[in-house]
Amino acid sequence: MKRLLTYLFLVLLSVCSMKQSVVFAETTPIAYMSNNYIYLKSPDKNFTKQLYWKYRIGFKIEPSIGWEEYKKANGRSCFHYHETVTFDAKQFAHVFYYKDRSSGQTNVCVPEVYKISAQPNNSIYDVIGLDKNTGIPFGKGMTYRSDNEFIVITSEAANKLCIKMAYSEGVGDECYDLTLPKSNLVSIVNKRLKAIKIREESKGNIVSTSTPTEIETSITDTSGPEREVPGKLIAKNAQVILSGKITDENNIASVKIDNSPIVLDKEGNFEIDLFVPLDGLKVSIEAIDKFTNKTSRTIVISREQKESGEQIVKLPSLNPTKIDAKDNPNALALIVGITNYKNIPISIYADKD
Repeated sequence: MKRLLTYLFLVLLSVCSMKQSVVFAETTPIAYMSNNYIYLKSPDKNFTKQLYWKYRIGFKIEPSIGWEEYKKANGRSCFHYHETVTFDAKQFAHVFYYKDRSSGQTNVCVPEVYKISAQPNNSIYDVIGLDKNTGIPFGKGMTYRSDNEFIVITSEAANKLCIKMAYSEGVGDECYDLTLPKSNLVSIVNKRLKAIKIREESKGNIVSTSTPTEIETSITDTSGPEREVPGKLIAKNAQVILSGKITDENNIASVKIDNSPIVLDKEGNFEIDLFVPLDGLKVSIEAIDKFTNKTSRTIVISREQKESGEQIVKLPSLNPTKIDAKDNPNALALIVGITNYKNIPISIYADKD
């Protein structure tokens, strides 16, 4: 049976009062709320296992004056970090909860958050369980320790998260090194991807590569990241695993394939499954370092043609500008993409149709 995959229209959430820099993902968010309870759900049906990372020394970045002096000036934090969760290492949910553990007479803890930011800018996908007007968390169910929980969802590009929050004797800023949970969780996801690759190879989905003499390349800065990816691929069937390596003398800020973020391991390697139609496929890969130096390349993927008694009819490309129709301001369009066929490979780009 065919299953229909429909787009979810994301509602733009105002966050001006919290001064958050939020980027709204084109994909399904990793978390949602129902009756004030926060739930996590994988945006990718191929990665349904929930992966988590717990606090380790060095995750919370020590202020320049040291923790002792900082606590003397502001008291103790009224919020606590619980864990970081991901499914596919493309979105990371960082869980926080309110817990007043101080009973001193000077304690003025309140469940209030005043500012959330991340580096690089625009690497926060969303904040779940936080009232955008009051800054008071109202989520629950993630830790069962508090009715004032919230999660910050960041992209794989985020390296640092900072939260201005209530302290027992005022207000304090806490920053977290996101490279620690990311490196651990990305390595787990890459192991799972490797297992998928081995299974695909066992099925005969082997990729044949060649190094072309002419490669479509666009380099906007000579000091951009180095990329080791083939310019041409030949797929033996409808699915192909594209692999490569992106490196730079400085940190890589972002790597995208056809404008979709991908995950690199510690050495800069990546792997991604692609669907290849009969007439082939072109994909663009773009890498940006922390100084915004950029390199890009277009990869041409052709499909190995097998002899068949059937005649393949190639239809002309769709061109909506040639459609002669009357404007209807009251019309409503629903866009659907079909995936998960029973007898042919998964249409992994159906949600972009």
